Amino acid sequence: MFEYFYRISDRYDNKIVAIAIFTNKSIKSTNQYHEKYFGTEITYTFNKYVVSDFDEEELKKSPKLFSKALLASIYLHSVVDSHL
Repeated sequence: MFEYFYRISDRYDNKIVAIAIFTNKSIKSTNQYHEKYFGTEITYTFNKYVVSDFDEEELKKSPKLFSKALLASIYLHSVVDSHL
């Protein structure tokens, strides 16, 4: 996430909102990147959403565009799982 952030920021010189959508709650996920070496330190924190934390019916009723992105990931994940 950090690498994408700084590359996009460097290229387009705009403000960036980073969002990670996790479709599998069993994967241990974080919303932070941290690196420290010889007195140089950087911490990068980004938005994290775990799809299973949301109620599908509430997402369907929501007028927010982001809810549709979460629904799409739910549907995509269920299609992939059904083909395994």
